[in-house]
Amino acid sequence: MKNIQYQQKAVSELVDKTIGLLSLSGNRHTLVFKAPTGSGKTVMASEMLMRLNDELAERPDAPFTEVAYIWIAPNKLHEQSYFKMKNYFTETKILRPVIYDELDHSIVR
Repeated sequence: MKNIQYQQKAVSELVDKTIGLLSLSGNRHTLVFKAPTGSGKTVMASEMLMRLNDELAERPDAPFTEVAYIWIAPNKLHEQSYFKMKNYFTETKILRPVIYDELDHSIVR
């Protein structure tokens, strides 16, 4: 991710807010990330997921050390995000994005 101040600030805030939400009791908590078209939302989200992964493992106030992420988007935008994220994590291999079709759907009994 480029060192753009608003992106860095957004990523830090998202990580902190996510850890705060994970610490709350109850089942459903919502965090909305809105930004204008072209602002680099997918890149910021990728960076946020990567940093969140690190923070959960290192921060004593984090309620979990591991989590799974499910990315849902309308109108096949999830596919666009998937390919961008897959490319983003190709070098670091910190996260391994997979798409539904790549999952093993067999039932083990």
